[in-house]
Amino acid sequence: MPLSSATQQVTAALSAKKARLATALQGRESFQRYLQVPGLAEDADEATVWANEGENDNLLASRAPPPPPERRNWTYTTYSFLYFGWSMDNWTLGSTMIGIGLNWWQSILVIFASQIINSVFQALNSRCGAIYHISFPLVSRAVFGMARLTLIVAAYIGSNFVANMLRAIFGHAFSDIPNHLPDSAGITTQGMIAFLVYWVIHIPIMFLRPDRMRWIFTMRMISGQLGSGLASAASGSRSQFSWFIMEAINAAMGNASPTTTNQPDFCRWSRSLWAPGIAQIILNPLAITIASTFGILATSAINTAWGLELWNQWDLLDAILTRYS
Repeated sequence: MPLSSATQQVTAALSAKKARLATALQGRESFQRYLQVPGLAEDADEATVWANEGENDNLLASRAPPPPPERRNWTYTTYSFLYFGWSMDNWTLGSTMIGIGLNWWQSILVIFASQIINSVFQALNSRCGAIYHISFPLVSRAVFGMARLTLIVAAYIGSNFVANMLRAIFGHAFSDIPNHLPDSAGITTQGMIAFLVYWVIHIPIMFLRPDRMRWIFTMRMISGQLGSGLASAASGSRSQFSWFIMEAINAAMGNASPTTTNQPDFCRWSRSLWAPGIAQIILNPLAITIASTFGILATSAINTAWGLELWNQWDLLDAILTRYS
């Protein structure tokens, strides 16, 4: 499609949406009509299903259609980069294990075992996406909110790293900004500025379609990745230790439960049936174990050398900046 034609279509679509929104803002009833479309067959007892007006009434056809073959371009390499990139989010998983009562090497073994179990469920849950190329809401609409929880947590983590970047760039001009927010807000003025910067950077990426996001996972993997004083296991009976292990495995599996649940959202773009499965079963447990091991060793070394009790990456970076600034 020529660029000029595509631009005209986008402009026309934006104009139509702007006109519908302007009509919706004329009154309460018009705004309610804007938010309503005819109900689906399975929701026959309800008058409407809330969504944007102007779309095709068929939810499957208009909102989450199986992508055409030419857009199913995610390969084994794409999924490998995806899971390796995600693994860096498990840097602090080791602190959870140590907090339960395991030592450093027990934590590593438990994390590896739990992720093998979790990867099997990921592979099973992704089959409907890889075979039928349908999205997670159509596979299991009941737990759709878990994907939103993942986005919220990722936004919080990302904004903390942005705060580290702003402090590294601007120094005391950023770190000495006084806090004008109350304690009940749960965030400081510096944190809010970092969050807004993160969100502004994040918004354009949200407009990318999944079939055009492979380069992001490649870039994330490339950008992502000892010492004494390693944690010792808590003392206790053999029965207590067995429960430590079970609790640790449960915690480690729960850490990855949102992405396990919504695997069809990613695997529906698979070019071949087995492209996601190989990466899930083989690479995912290894990547998470490696990331968690780095977190355990590096953090234990810094905490011992400096007398700290920090596990979050952004807190460690902030401590480094404080020590050497």
